[in-house]
Amino acid sequence: MTTTRTTRSSALLAAAVLSLPLGLGACGSGDVEAYCAELADSREQFEAIDSGGEVSFGELIDVFDQLGDAAPDEVSEQWATLNEGTDELQDRLDEADIDVDELDRMISGDIDEDVDLEKLEEVGAALEGFGGQEYEEAADEIAEHAEAECDITLE
Repeated sequence: MTTTRTTRSSALLAAAVLSLPLGLGACGSGDVEAYCAELADSREQFEAIDSGGEVSFGELIDVFDQLGDAAPDEVSEQWATLNEGTDELQDRLDEADIDVDELDRMISGDIDEDVDLEKLEEVGAALEGFGGQEYEEAADEIAEHAEAECDITLE
């Protein structure tokens, strides 16, 4: 049975993930051409985020890590900033004993009855943290670079 608190937590998780900035990954020093190719290959995941479509959080982390590794110097600091948020979220998931597959199920509304709701709320708070100005500025700079250097528009 779903309680109001469970439903609220699920909605919070879904909203936070769907509003994540368009990139999370590690700092890199790749060349622009390779980075642009990686970015182009990742369009499907970005479009799913933008449209509110079905997105696997685990897959996104992998894609964002690859993009971060390929990032040229012009945007490597921005990717590092976003990666700090990913690390914090992963720490919260670990503390709550929730893996990314479970997070995907929770976002879709499938929450186990025995889940620790306090820990789940901590995960939600970590997800909300991605909406901060620092992350938004980094994501905006990444999007501007993608448009200027790769001719790719990130919404």
